[in-house]
Amino acid sequence: MLKTLIKNEAKLEQNYKQIVAAYLKQDLNQIQKLLQIEALALPEADRAWYRQWRNETLNQRNKIIVERLKIPFEKGDSFVGINAGQLPGKDGLIAKLRAAGYSVSAFSAAK
Repeated sequence: MLKTLIKNEAKLEQNYKQIVAAYLKQDLNQIQKLLQIEALALPEADRAWYRQWRNETLNQRNKIIVERLKIPFEKGDSFVGINAGQLPGKDGLIAKLRAAGYSVSAFSAAK
């Protein structure tokens, strides 16, 4: 699997640039689609395993992050920077924070 990822480094880097562009546009659906492309570079036998592993890892990480954010959130308004890949989807950090009763809004830099 590692050899395949290295072999497809240029394709994966281009995908990363598209993820950053989608993040800047606040297009969570596009981010979620682009995150699946990295699995396409893998041999077919490894794709399902990788996607399951990745989704379970992100889901577990997001649960931990929500718990850890409770401390600063109790102190008042907070700004949190998060990896774009952790934001979208039903198990994404935005959904988990909202399910925990928090208000989540996007931050846009002034132009």
